[in-house]
Amino acid sequence: MRVAVFAGPTISAADVTAAAVVEHRPPAAAGDVVRAVDEGFGALLIIDGYFHSVPSVQHKELLYALGEGVAVFGSSSMGALRAAELLGTPMVGIGAIYQGYRDGVFTDDDEVAVAHAAEEHGFRSISVPMVTIRHGLRDAVRNGVLESGLADRLVALSKARFYADRHWAHVYRDVERCGLPSSEAQALRTYVESTGPDPKRADAVEALGVVRDWIAAASPAPPAISFEPTNAWDNFRAEESADH
Repeated sequence: MRVAVFAGPTISAADVTAAAVVEHRPPAAAGDVVRAVDEGFGALLIIDGYFHSVPSVQHKELLYALGEGVAVFGSSSMGALRAAELLGTPMVGIGAIYQGYRDGVFTDDDEVAVAHAAEEHGFRSISVPMVTIRHGLRDAVRNGVLESGLADRLVALSKARFYADRHWAHVYRDVERCGLPSSEAQALRTYVESTGPDPKRADAVEALGVVRDWIAAASPAPPAISFEPTNAWDNFRAEESADH
């Protein structure tokens, strides 16, 4: 069975293919899931997906895949978001970030949004996701590096920024803006640099393990759901065919 994994800034193509016998694809954009299904892939794992300036993968595409009997997994970023939004369908969500969206801990798309370089530069992240900042600050509190009240203020300041402007350097400066000495900012910097918080990648690794085990067990795909095409869907398919 052919399995496609859509990933970019969260985890590298090399790490994807090293973890499981799968085919790497760039972050999913509108139309990519349809094309993967039409190419004969039997399972899809959505980790990363385009947004903002590129049309995002549609919910209807994922329902189409499920309607064709394709196993669909989601994790970490766009995949976690879509899996939570399609709760109640056979799409399988994996990881702590998916659970956060599923349970209402996260409600905004920008929690997982990240600015990244182009494919020729390996989709390298050039900002830090909000979920990573939350995770790092929470662990810093747990380990006695920060007071919880300060961590809450730092989270609020980061949340107020545009997603592409979120960086740990800004968080360190925010510590001093909150009236704390530079030694406090340095302590946080040392902690973050030594621990390297990256919950999106951790979820991606978990998801690849789930998919690897699913392949090894020769698990059957879930029963196909009933998919109802609409005029909008027919137009979408026509536009995608014309573009490609």
